[in-house]
Amino acid sequence: MRITVEGDETVIAEFEKFGAELPEGSKRVVKDALQHIKTDWARDWTGKFRHAPRVHKSISYEITSSGPLVIRGEVGPVDEPVNQGYLGRILTYGAEHSGPHPAGDIAADRESLKFEARVDALLRRLLP
Repeated sequence: MRITVEGDETVIAEFEKFGAELPEGSKRVVKDALQHIKTDWARDWTGKFRHAPRVHKSISYEITSSGPLVIRGEVGPVDEPVNQGYLGRILTYGAEHSGPHPAGDIAADRESLKFEARVDALLRRLLP
């Protein structure tokens, strides 16, 4: 699952005031959001699937890139047989005979307002 967060023109303009780099604390805000999504997603899938009892343990996150003005991260099931992560896409999106269980999308939706509030707090703390 990938989430791309882009701000409106006002937020982008505020970040541009910092020049060529994002302000200190930006990476932590993204990392915390990814951790919260991972935790909520895993909690929702814990004990839910009799045929995949360990799939919730496969959910992980990572910061995939961090550039001067971009921080990207991914969260979702890691494709490994031990924790049944290979079933993640089937469980998330469903298949011919099973419906979807979009816990990742739901967790991301729940986190989005908190993430926006943390970005706002970061900007308010750093701007005069």
